Amino acid sequence: MIFPIRFVYKKKKVILISPMRTFLFIVLLPAYFFGQEFPYSWTGTYHGEMQITSGNKKTSVTVALEIREKVKDSSWIYKMTYQAPSGEVVKDYQIIKKNDSEFIMDEGAIKIGMRYVDNTFFDYYQVDSTFYTSTLRKTGKNTLQFDIYGGSIGEKNKLTTNEESFFVHSYLPTFVQSVRLKRKKK
Repeated sequence: MIFPIRFVYKKKKVILISPMRTFLFIVLLPAYFFGQEFPYSWTGTYHGEMQITSGNKKTSVTVALEIREKVKDSSWIYKMTYQAPSGEVVKDYQIIKKNDSEFIMDEGAIKIGMRYVDNTFFDYYQVDSTFYTSTLRKTGKNTLQFDIYGGSIGEKNKLTTNEESFFVHSYLPTFVQSVRLKRKKK
């Protein structure tokens, strides 16, 4: 039998709370506030130095990322600006929420599906004969980690394993871009 817990405040008022309600309050309240990371703790402007490796060449560019709410609880501005040697490159996109774990990176004519798990966005897509995989992860209170890599799906970049019942085709990434982004103080 479950008995209610009795609280007395300055001998004036008695509040009865059942152990089950207390348990649910203790378990669910932190999950409500801390389990919903995106977008609540992600919005802001971030900066970092992106390391780019392509083949045997390495370089770096300065990157800024702005994430801000566009429509409450349903879409956000995702604007990444690269200070490339050829000039400034701006990727001005939107993140659109389908549900708590599925989002869409809306690049205008191109829509890329993203999965959100454990404070990380994951995607995988192909443009013509090139594959891309990226992650955007919240790594600290004021930091994000963005990584993108990919390569050709062509025969020259393909390694095939022939097992008795299946084939495995693997493709070597030919480029990697990685940046740790730190939130700009207001």
